[in-house]
Amino acid sequence: MYQDAARVKVDQFGVIAEHNWRNTLMSVNEGTLDRALRVIVGLVLIALTLTHVIGLWGWIGVVPLVAGAVGICPLYMVLGIRTCPMRKK
Repeated sequence: MYQDAARVKVDQFGVIAEHNWRNTLMSVNEGTLDRALRVIVGLVLIALTLTHVIGLWGWIGVVPLVAGAVGICPLYMVLGIRTCPMRKK
């Protein structure tokens, strides 16, 4: 049986048997420029930390580095922001 709204296939016990999670959970919400800037900022913060120019707080640069590499910003999801172009269907 299918639930049309979420495109979820549920078996007779009510357990999700099939679902396209890629479109519902974490889809890319950062554009190319946004991702590039995040990676650069993250690398700069980490480099400044490793060279002892700034303190240990510079390791926070891992957050924008990972977000830029993956293309997903959890804060953007909460706020409903997308900087990537919409896909053509």
